[in-house]
Amino acid sequence: MGIELSVTNYDSHSDMIWGVVFDYDVVNKFNKIHLGIEASRAFAGIDLGPTFAWDDEGKYTGFSVIPFGGAFIYPYYNFTFLNKDMIYSEIGSYIKLTIPNKKANFFGSPGG
Repeated sequence: MGIELSVTNYDSHSDMIWGVVFDYDVVNKFNKIHLGIEASRAFAGIDLGPTFAWDDEGKYTGFSVIPFGGAFIYPYYNFTFLNKDMIYSEIGSYIKLTIPNKKANFFGSPGG
């Protein structure tokens, strides 16, 4: 179970949506925080960035690669490398809700 917050911007010149991501997940006492950069186009995208995890046995750092696709419901596959000997895989779905704000221009992009 987890939650994600992403702040994105549509760039009309490249027809891409890109932004920053924060997510927090808990699975069987295994906690994970991921900070990433995401980009998407035509119902498919990818999220990349560092991941910090912890459980009763210790603390771990690593890197996640999360391809996703869809519209409103986004299936994803999370592949996370933690330390040198730990790989974490997860399959799931996001339900993404857009909060429209046509006047906002995040990140200084000239997009639309």
